[in-house]
Amino acid sequence: MTIKDTKASDLHAFVYDAKRFTLYSQAIIREAPLQTYCSALVFAPELSLIRRQFADKTPRWLRRQPKVPENWSSLLQTLEGHTSGVMAVAFSPNGKLVASGSNDHTIRLWDSATGTLQRVLEGHTSVVGAVAFSPDGTLVASGSYDRTVRLWDSATGMLQRALEGHTHAVWAVAFSPDGNLVASSSKDHTIRLWDSATGTLQHRWSAFDYRLGTVKHLS
Repeated sequence: MTIKDTKASDLHAFVYDAKRFTLYSQAIIREAPLQTYCSALVFAPELSLIRRQFADKTPRWLRRQPKVPENWSSLLQTLEGHTSGVMAVAFSPNGKLVASGSNDHTIRLWDSATGTLQRVLEGHTSVVGAVAFSPDGTLVASGSYDRTVRLWDSATGMLQRALEGHTHAVWAVAFSPDGNLVASSSKDHTIRLWDSATGTLQHRWSAFDYRLGTVKHLS
């Protein structure tokens, strides 16, 4: 390995460590940037390049530092904001967004690179147990215990349409590969196919023999 390669490798390692440090400490940095050295730095892993680079910036009055791991864990970041249990998550097709559905009746869209909350989708009146992105990433479908499927604009967070017809909680939602249809399954024992552009019900099936795994076409 040449000196040039070594320097490039060292730079890459430093930038990677800086990214991990920023993601791990972003809540502290965002809320109290002046506490970066007092709080963020001392909670970084012992072998963190950022921690070692700025070790002399640690306040002198901080004589006993907390016990921390030697290296970064596999956890990249924690997305916090829901006020109750998270029931479902899904990535957008390009991987830039993460959607999460929760017991708090909301769907939240997060920036997968930074963990920043992009928008909150509100409208369901019960648990959101299923979320899915359309193939082109422009729509988010959500299924809820309020018996509805809702379609949202992923860019604005605006509700596009509510698909009503299920008589019990909706447990799963999925788009067809071309994005023209949305499938939903429910505790009411039915599977429904909806036109994603109009919200019109296209087909409905009901399970009638669980042993054989067969379904009955109802409409």
